[in-house]
Amino acid sequence: MDREPGTTIAFPHDMLEAHREALPSIVAGESLSLVIGVRERELWLPPAEIDGVARLERITKIPRAPRALVGLAGLHSRVFPVWDIGGLLGAPGKNDDLGWVLLLEAHGEKVGFAFERLPGLFAMSGSEADRLEPAGLLAEAERRLGARPVPGGNGEGS
Repeated sequence: MDREPGTTIAFPHDMLEAHREALPSIVAGESLSLVIGVRERELWLPPAEIDGVARLERITKIPRAPRALVGLAGLHSRVFPVWDIGGLLGAPGKNDDLGWVLLLEAHGEKVGFAFERLPGLFAMSGSEADRLEPAGLLAEAERRLGARPVPGGNGEGS
């Protein structure tokens, strides 16, 4: 699923439902899941739970930031923090091959969660991959930062 760097791929639930007829008959009536590659694992989540996916171009490092906070990125004239999903999930080592970012919203701001591979949308049956919880990612980012995981976060609610 190659895209130009900085291109957002939106996954609103309505779009998926509107195009269900065009999907192969093998997935008819099944829910589609977005599958992403994080380190050596494949994780999945419903596309309706995220704001989109984008190709990750450049990251600006933040001095003295928590290890899982990769840095800041920009997309559509907005700057947002980018967290390493593998780092937040406790995967060993640090990955410098983060090419994609899940976009979530927290406290009215975008937050990015970087990962390595984007296999695509699949009809999931059973536990082919682990379920990724966006709310859990946001909570872990907040815990590690000691504040909300958005630019200018000062620990106070919005």
